[in-house]
Amino acid sequence: MQCFLFPSSLCNELEAILNIFWWRNYGANKDIHWAKWSDLCFPKSMGGMGFRNLAQFNIALLVKQGWNIVANPSCLLARVLKEKYFPNTELLHSRVGRHPSYTWKSIWCAQGLLESDIGWRVGSSYSINIWSEAWIDGAANGKVATNAINPNFTLVSDLIDHSQCIQRIEVVHSLFSEVQANQILSMHISSYNPNDTVIWRHDRSGCYLVKSGYRLLAHGGDLQVSVLNTLTADQVRRLYSALWSLPIPSKLKVIFAITTNCSLCAVDLKTVDHIMFCSFTTNILSQLRIPIILSSLEQSWIMWLSNLFDQFDEKKRVLLVVSIWAICLRTGFLSVIIEGDALTFINKVNCSGIDRSSLRVLTKQVHDMRAFFSFLSFSYVGRSCYAVVHLLAREGRGSFGPRFCIEEAPLIVE
Repeated sequence: MQCFLFPSSLCNELEAILNIFWWRNYGANKDIHWAKWSDLCFPKSMGGMGFRNLAQFNIALLVKQGWNIVANPSCLLARVLKEKYFPNTELLHSRVGRHPSYTWKSIWCAQGLLESDIGWRVGSSYSINIWSEAWIDGAANGKVATNAINPNFTLVSDLIDHSQCIQRIEVVHSLFSEVQANQILSMHISSYNPNDTVIWRHDRSGCYLVKSGYRLLAHGGDLQVSVLNTLTADQVRRLYSALWSLPIPSKLKVIFAITTNCSLCAVDLKTVDHIMFCSFTTNILSQLRIPIILSSLEQSWIMWLSNLFDQFDEKKRVLLVVSIWAICLRTGFLSVIIEGDALTFINKVNCSGIDRSSLRVLTKQVHDMRAFFSFLSFSYVGRSCYAVVHLLAREGRGSFGPRFCIEEAPLIVE
């Protein structure tokens, strides 16, 4: 990937294979893809899984080759390619030419990112054009923000009094706005007259890193995605950092971070409407004593969640995540068969007539639950089959509040 440009069709096929592998459930006939691949490609600190978009990652790797040519023009690769493809110009102003090799064509296709985000560190200042190149520290794109080009001043060296190693203050103020003039005048001029140096403007080291190149391609340099723009980037990072650090199985964190569907009401799970109007969700959250009334400042699901995480301790956060996870996965429990050893109660539940017994309160609750399932039945089994259930019931009588066992059985039944 770092030497050749992959066809987009190949990248799509590879991503499809990765997607199938990620969501594969070996115990089921059909896999469920809970989120789009593009959502999984966001960083984990922003609600994704940190996967790479392969086409963009391929470009970021190829830009590294272009950077090596620009930053080290004396290396063997740079000299060979320059002699063959751009002998009279520089890489950033070159053309692909006729009958190019696939290596050169791949590097040339990736130079757009390099051209737009490369800059200069001012040294001697004799190599830098004032008006067309990025050389100003602190400017948005590093370039001069003006349409009034003065042809009497072409190079940055024209702005410097080299005999005293200081900027020509009057000239700078006459050519540029006050903001840019102050930025230029704050730049250090060395008396040692070092060479002007090419830099990558998106890393403090000045060197191109594949990580920064990919971030620029994938997110435009800004990791605040539109769905989260109601919070600051720091708030979102704090929220998801707290989520990934919870002492619960990783698959619960993954489902909680990226799943969006509630199968019961067909409304996006991560919306204000779902929090307020889904009876199933509000019933569960209210019984767990999780606030579901949004304040005037909480205009989105992510703001509501962030405020809850700030208020809750770790135990309460675990309870919230497990509850949302259970709501997300209700699709697997729409058809339920319940077995029990209470023959009298099961007969009452299965009876279609009006229950006038002392159990009518319980049977009424059971009948109300049928609305949440496409199929729900009750059948009797002998007590000998329920040794573990009775142990759990006896253990639960001495505890306060709900308890969850995920992937691991309680010690009492092991």
